[in-house]
Amino acid sequence: MPIKTKLKIASCPIGKWYSSFDEKLIEELEKELGKVDGRLTGKQNKKLTDLYNKFTGSKKNVSTCTPCVVKMIETLKEIINGK
Repeated sequence: MPIKTKLKIASCPIGKWYSSFDEKLIEELEKELGKVDGRLTGKQNKKLTDLYNKFTGSKKNVSTCTPCVVKMIETLKEIINGK
């Protein structure tokens, strides 16, 4: 629960706080994640990194480290699936 309260996409199931993102931004993330099917282009990597930073409040730089990018994508998928 402490982690969930820090995610801007999360909301309280009993209405104590609400997500700070509109549905369009969430749809954009879902669309970008749907395009992931193996190797990312530089443009996809940048877009996903920007979205990651928006959703988590991080200041992550674009990375070419494969395990780092995979972890970022996994985290984004967890965010979307947990909404």
